[in-house]
Amino acid sequence: MVFAASCGETGGIAPGSETSVSGDTDGCEGQLVGGFCWYLGAAGEPCDNTCLNHGGYNNGTLTYAGSAGTGANCIRVLDALEVSAGVLQDDVACPVGGGCGFATPFRGRCSSPVTDSSSFSVGNQRACACNE
Repeated sequence: MVFAASCGETGGIAPGSETSVSGDTDGCEGQLVGGFCWYLGAAGEPCDNTCLNHGGYNNGTLTYAGSAGTGANCIRVLDALEVSAGVLQDDVACPVGGGCGFATPFRGRCSSPVTDSSSFSVGNQRACACNE
């Protein structure tokens, strides 16, 4: 994901009504947002690697904060992961399906190509929903 400039609270979901689509959120050691267990990947790391020791990749990466999700949800996830504050560069066309993430000094959400588990870009940290 490459950003040229700069992802709220519940993204249209009533507080407390978030439900897990899949995965074991009871065993979540990451940040629980929108019913998904989130981790911030290392720079240049795909979600497949980030989720390797957390029950595997969860499609919430795509549907909640990625290309099929919303910018507001991306902000919620990045805030929970304590990513540096900044304005979200939302609905961006990127070279890879990186979804929601951070590339110093910008937050961003790629709308195309479709968010996937294996994409990565050097220097970019992806927000990844994992199964636990």
